[in-house]
Amino acid sequence: MTVAALAEPTVALAIFALALSAGSINLGQIAARTAGRPGAAVSPGHLLAFGALFIVTLAETGRLPIDNPATHLELTMIHEAMILEYSGRYLALIEWAAALKLLIFFSLLGNLFVPWGVSVAMTPSTLAVAVASLLAKLVVLAGRWPYSRRGSRSSASSGCPSCSAPRSCWRCSRSPRRSS
Repeated sequence: MTVAALAEPTVALAIFALALSAGSINLGQIAARTAGRPGAAVSPGHLLAFGALFIVTLAETGRLPIDNPATHLELTMIHEAMILEYSGRYLALIEWAAALKLLIFFSLLGNLFVPWGVSVAMTPSTLAVAVASLLAKLVVLAGRWPYSRRGSRSSASSGCPSCSAPRSCWRCSRSPRRSS
């Protein structure tokens, strides 16, 4: 849990850096001021805050390069070490919570740093534009959108046949398949 102790102050500092330039700690005001002044979105303070919040997002949600789910050492796992003892519905709930955490962090990143497309009125057309804009931001931030957490869905010819791990899989206790 050391990562969480370091991540929370970084998130607060990144948001306060945006609040300082916007003159308000209200997230809606921060997004409105950034949308009103597009030049502020590329200022060094905004870019550094974006970088810090993006790295914290990777660390908090257990993504590569911070967490390596393919490793065999529990000491180097952040997210995967917590779920080693779970299976079934409890594992599904933990994975669902991790996905929701990633969605929240990416939504914060997308709407605070690139606030264009955020709905200001509650009409169906503006809400449709806002949802489409948020989905586009999430796809851009996710980067490897069509891929799963452990890599490409179209796995290479070597790896675990059950979960497509690159080498022998410690979860499935099977040796990797070989290409012929």
